[in-house]
Amino acid sequence: MIEIIVNIEAQKKYDPGYDIVTRGIYYAARLISSQRDREFVGSNYSDLKKVYSIWICFNTKRELRNTITEYRIKKEDLFGQTGDEERYDLLSVIFIRLGGAYTDHESKSLQRLLAAIFSANLSVEEKKKIISTEYDILMTREMETEVEAMCNLGYGVLEQGIEQGIEQGFEQGSRLKDALFMAMKNDNRLDDYAKSVQNKEYYEQLLREYGLLPNEQ
Repeated sequence: MIEIIVNIEAQKKYDPGYDIVTRGIYYAARLISSQRDREFVGSNYSDLKKVYSIWICFNTKRELRNTITEYRIKKEDLFGQTGDEERYDLLSVIFIRLGGAYTDHESKSLQRLLAAIFSANLSVEEKKKIISTEYDILMTREMETEVEAMCNLGYGVLEQGIEQGIEQGFEQGSRLKDALFMAMKNDNRLDDYAKSVQNKEYYEQLLREYGLLPNEQ
């Protein structure tokens, strides 16, 4: 039996002011050190489980979009050769950098699947159909619930939609935008919020609906 530890992170801002690669390595190293007295006791270091830390990155730099990179421990014999078993490779940090629309990717690629799940332009039902028909993933009721949660609570999608709206000339105040987001999140209306960032009239309509702008006289 092979036992591993998998950690998945969603990074909504690829350049938050520090190096996220070193942050990912730090997280993975903590997952290794935290195994003592939980996964093994005393000096039984051979019982350490390999750690995979997978980062799904939104809003990445254009030159890095649609790339996957792995950082891991690799042995290099500096003098002579050794035949030790590969027990040193206990840490793997993988960055999946998204970018582009669902239709821009090659058929059945991982990026295409994730682009579909986090797309601001596809409905929940369309995403379920893509997952089940294109990727042959059985859509149980539990799976449907998970997909709906991912679709409705994906910060990366919402920020991407906001940036697209700004590029189209929609001036959105930061304070109002944040207030509207929180109000609609509480009402489970994040699909509507995602649509509003690309439609100025609808955005203003929602602001008035939630009392964030005065109604027109």
